[in-house]
Amino acid sequence: MSSADHGPTVRGMPPASGALPHCDDLAERIERFLDGELDAEQVRELDEHLDDCLPCTTEREMRARIRELVREGCAERAPADLIDRVRARLTAVAAGPDAGDDGD
Repeated sequence: MSSADHGPTVRGMPPASGALPHCDDLAERIERFLDGELDAEQVRELDEHLDDCLPCTTEREMRARIRELVREGCAERAPADLIDRVRARLTAVAAGPDAGDDGD
């Protein structure tokens, strides 16, 4: 692979030959890295590639940031009165139409 296949590099050098599959194949590996699913050797190989490949480093940072934003967004709790109304509505729906709720 040439550096043209990878775009600009972090150190200005082409990526190490044979370290990892082509960059297009790294999205899944980056996701697995962020999920903590790679073994030590796979992490080392990914780190070596990322040391030399700015586009893949940018991709990893973007995916990590997206995860962070989702985590922050999911941490926000709904107001207590809304939670109570939703629970009451779910209970009424689960009880069925014979429970006296016509959906209004």
